[in-house]
Amino acid sequence: MPIVKNVRSGITDIMLERKKGKSYESNKGRKSIVQVFKYDKQHISLRNVESEVDLKCKVLECCSRDAVKSMPYPTNKGNKLYQDDVRENINIFLNTDFTREDMELVYQRLGNGIRHELTIKFVQSNYDFEVLRSEEE
Repeated sequence: MPIVKNVRSGITDIMLERKKGKSYESNKGRKSIVQVFKYDKQHISLRNVESEVDLKCKVLECCSRDAVKSMPYPTNKGNKLYQDDVRENINIFLNTDFTREDMELVYQRLGNGIRHELTIKFVQSNYDFEVLRSEEE
């Protein structure tokens, strides 16, 4: 059974358990995972996560799409509520206050890990959006 932590567990708790060297296996062979949203629709793997910066990068790279583009419901209202909830959970987890427009830029520049080095730079700058804007194509 994998270790599943809710977003409200916080980065520090997750990293403390990670540093203890615990190895958790699920029935699908995945290592430790983090439950990112209360709806249980998205989890992120802790594979290759060795630091808090790694974890923050993983959350931005893996979850930004759901915060602005995901459409799991048949109505626009349901989809917008879902996206807003995802964004709220990202904000809680990262202790940020990203708007929908902010998350759109995050997804455009960093989503799906397309520019991991830029993600690291963005996280280390304490989420300074000038870092993303200066990298415009």
